[in-house]
Amino acid sequence: MTFCLKRHKELQTEEYEMEIVTPMFLGGAEEVNRRIRSASLKGMLRFWWRAVYGPSFPSISEMKAEEDKIFGSTEYKSKVDIHVLSSNDLRTGKGLPQHNIPGGRTEVFRYLRFGASNDNNYLKPGSKFKLRVRCSSEKYLDQVKLSLHCMCNFGGLGSKSRNGFGCIDCPELSIEFKPSSNAPQEYTAFSKKSMLFKDKEQDSWEKALGRIGQFYVEARKSIKPTEDRKYIAKPLPQKGITNERYAKPYFLHVNKLESGKFQGQVLFLPSDRGQENREAEEYEKVLNSVNEYFAKKMREATL
Repeated sequence: MTFCLKRHKELQTEEYEMEIVTPMFLGGAEEVNRRIRSASLKGMLRFWWRAVYGPSFPSISEMKAEEDKIFGSTEYKSKVDIHVLSSNDLRTGKGLPQHNIPGGRTEVFRYLRFGASNDNNYLKPGSKFKLRVRCSSEKYLDQVKLSLHCMCNFGGLGSKSRNGFGCIDCPELSIEFKPSSNAPQEYTAFSKKSMLFKDKEQDSWEKALGRIGQFYVEARKSIKPTEDRKYIAKPLPQKGITNERYAKPYFLHVNKLESGKFQGQVLFLPSDRGQENREAEEYEKVLNSVNEYFAKKMREATL
């Protein structure tokens, strides 16, 4: 049997040291799943690749074809290899601190993690792991790196990553990023309507996530009638609304700063669902009211 060394020598390879910033909930059969799976990372990178590069394609089918060429499908072998090299520093925790909304009964972290698998067990903030990325060309490596940059700066990994859990810090991935100025797409992507709200710096991830979580809970609960909350969250079975599911356009996130402090932020990525005029007006009205609330509590930052 022959082994092709040339193919491996031509691979573009980079490695990154990553630190978990907020509790990361991972699924699995074990009581505490200590493994960060390459497949989960690749799946999240596909999401952010679509969010960044999707609007540049004239159609969803063409975007999907290019995505499959990069990340793989039943027809294409993946041009990118994601591998977690070291997970010895992954520490586990159980039970989260509490952050209660003043004057109310809502506990923010419990609210944000509702429905998470293994919601009492998680990978602890401060845990570190090393990630290796290999691509067949520099072009694809640059695209994967930018997707990874967005995951680390706007999203996260694991269950409830849109609610601020599973945030990751990687100072090596500081990349200049200019979002798309296209109109909103049928799927979640950067557009001319994207917005970023940043909160004050805090001494801990608990305070940073607690504050933006509180703002999100308050903004969502202010929506009247209750049925209109479907536009920013999951279906509302208690109200009999189960046949519509809107992709949540808000991404709660905590960044670890060079100073060692933490900063919460909320990214707004709306999509165009092609609603009828009346529903489109209601959808926009609800999102505008939530954005106005965030603007009062935080500062709007330039994307």
